Amino acid sequence: MLGIPAAQNPLAGVTNFSVAFVFRTEAPGRWDSNQQWWGCEGLIDAEQPGSAYDWGLSFTLDGRVAAGIGNTDATVFSKPCDLHDGAPHVAVASFSASAGWVTVMVDGLPVCRSVGAHNVARNVRRLLLGSVNGENGKFFTGDLAAFQLFP
Repeated sequence: MLGIPAAQNPLAGVTNFSVAFVFRTEAPGRWDSNQQWWGCEGLIDAEQPGSAYDWGLSFTLDGRVAAGIGNTDATVFSKPCDLHDGAPHVAVASFSASAGWVTVMVDGLPVCRSVGAHNVARNVRRLLLGSVNGENGKFFTGDLAAFQLFP
């Protein structure tokens, strides 16, 4: 797990942004009963428990990438499943929050979903790589080879 302090998080306080990363794992992620991104294993995350203007990317039990945005929470899941195959995968998530869309694309297969307008800028919050912020024990088991943040 790697943490970027809130003061150095380039996505803190933005509304529309994108994140790209390369990951690899042989282990399935997790679900919780809410089936939101913060209930899975964190990939790149700025979760803040409760009703908050947060966001995050995580890995699910069925091997998908989840891209979520908070207040009101909405999560979009990648199309390919079973990504815990030990091969590297490229994921890109785009949050067009003010327009009300979240897109998650893995290995060139996009899924775009209307999540309703989220016009408030995301919280100034630390950014964690490999874990969910504010949620104990939701660590990603695998490799994050590279990541790029686009505010």
